[in-house]
Amino acid sequence: FFTLALVLAFFFMSHSDLWETANHSYVFLESVFSGNFMNFYEFCAAHNNTYYYINVANYNIMIYVLFGLWELPVFIFNQIFSLPMNEQFIIYWAKIVCVGFYIGCGYMVKRLCKALGINENKAAMAAMFFLFNPVAFYSPMAMGQYDTLCLFFTLWALCYYVKKDMFRFSLMIGVGIVFKFFPLLILIPLLLLNEKKILNIAKYGLMSMWLYIPTTALFLGRTGNAAAFTKAMI
Repeated sequence: FFTLALVLAFFFMSHSDLWETANHSYVFLESVFSGNFMNFYEFCAAHNNTYYYINVANYNIMIYVLFGLWELPVFIFNQIFSLPMNEQFIIYWAKIVCVGFYIGCGYMVKRLCKALGINENKAAMAAMFFLFNPVAFYSPMAMGQYDTLCLFFTLWALCYYVKKDMFRFSLMIGVGIVFKFFPLLILIPLLLLNEKKILNIAKYGLMSMWLYIPTTALFLGRTGNAAAFTKAMI
């Protein structure tokens, strides 16, 4: 039953946002290999192609780097044989990223449980509860949403937190933040709970922005409407 639901959800349901991001990521590759990496957001805004997408590229560049690396074999294959980008194929190809991180989240749930001292069988059961949860299943499998990306790194960060490794905890939260801002809702209370010294709070807080600040500064003033979209998400 689960396998049937997986197949039906994967191939017969999706959200247009994934389609747009899959195409944006392909434009990202075109920008990189044409020597116009810094003009990526402007190329998306100009929409000088026949690809489907209504919105401009609104997300942090790391989302397009991640999906772009996954789409790189497809891009190279198309370049070798002079083929146009197949949009129906690329959306399913990109969806595998969301599904892969969804499965990875299940593994991180198990790892977190074990870090909390839960035995192997119960930790595995917790992972299965997560994977079979309808909400957890629906977001990546049916809609192809990116919540699993930030959730994967947030769960990974929590594995370090329970071990009192605040350095790696902050760094991993910093990876999650570039995909969605939800990890901040976990970072702030847990940081205040564990640290009582102002300097440590400031240090780990800044460390959590280690990836977001440079990637945002790199395209500062060149992202069009993305800045307004980011403020709306926050």
